[in-house]
Amino acid sequence: TGATMIASHALHEEESASVKLGTFDFGSSRILHNYYITLGDKAQIDAAHLLYGDAEGQRGNIVVIEHKGEHAHTTQNAKHILKEKAIGIFDALIRVNHTGKYAVTHQNARSVLLDNGAYMVSKPHLDIYIDELEASHGSTTGQLDPAQLFYLQSRGIAREEAKKMLIYAFAKDVIETLGDEAIEKRLIEKFEKRYSGGAA
Repeated sequence: TGATMIASHALHEEESASVKLGTFDFGSSRILHNYYITLGDKAQIDAAHLLYGDAEGQRGNIVVIEHKGEHAHTTQNAKHILKEKAIGIFDALIRVNHTGKYAVTHQNARSVLLDNGAYMVSKPHLDIYIDELEASHGSTTGQLDPAQLFYLQSRGIAREEAKKMLIYAFAKDVIETLGDEAIEKRLIEKFEKRYSGGAA
């Protein structure tokens, strides 16, 4: 569709607060989400992002998570699936301030491009001002694993069905972190319907 949306979200977690953040965008419209999140002492956020774009869709998440208190914990897991001429953006910064000692931050982004016309900008990064922390981050962008495809085909599964199985497993890995079976089931059904060519 020709719809365009830009949305901004802000969240501050006080001492010992815990939040699960899930963002799930499927389709061919143009949507950009901006998130600014701050963490106090012992606050925790588990962020899961799943983006699926098709046709000429442009979809993205720009996220800033700022550790202001001590012993705060961030886990951020993002997955992106793009086909046809879709464009995806993941620009995610975790900043650990001088006051954020003993932080734990883990950040990972994985993207799968299903067609040559699809394009992904993936930029997870850390901005750290202390030494007392545990941190990791990474980003990979590529196609489906040919070895996995070959294995499924060797078991008698048609190539397109094998691709679908791998994509569904890739997406479910993020969806199933929510911890609510009813919501997870609805999201999985919504994603599978959209990927199979139906309206999400």
